[in-house]
Amino acid sequence: MNTRDPRDPKDPRDPRETGVYRAAVPRSNLKWLYWAIPLVLVLLALPFIFRGQREPVQTRTAAVEQRQLQCSASVYLSGGSSTLTDADQQKLAQCVSSARQSGSSIAVTGSRESADVVRQALVSQGVPEANIRVSEAAAADPGRVDVTLR
Repeated sequence: MNTRDPRDPKDPRDPRETGVYRAAVPRSNLKWLYWAIPLVLVLLALPFIFRGQREPVQTRTAAVEQRQLQCSASVYLSGGSSTLTDADQQKLAQCVSSARQSGSSIAVTGSRESADVVRQALVSQGVPEANIRVSEAAAADPGRVDVTLR
């Protein structure tokens, strides 16, 4: 009969001695999974790769351009005057409210003296100086100042 001491570490039938720790288990047939996963990923990506022509989405830039058209104003200062009329103050107030709603800055274009008068009026209406961009323009009419949103 087979007599062996269970505490004998040198037993050749012991799996710890032979290097085999578990019996060979037949593997399931999952080889199809190695090519099926990339195939599914490619199939999911195809609609993004071959998109048809779609209508252009209105971007923020286009929306800002539309607001600029709604808020462009021209202010006229008569020969050396440093005061604005009530109508000009209302035009500036509309631009200020549009700028606050859109978060845009205001561009002021005109001669240096006239643009400075308009800039001061905008500051007095609550527009931070950092949101006002003043640029000089060689204009035929030195009293004209154009105000637009940027």
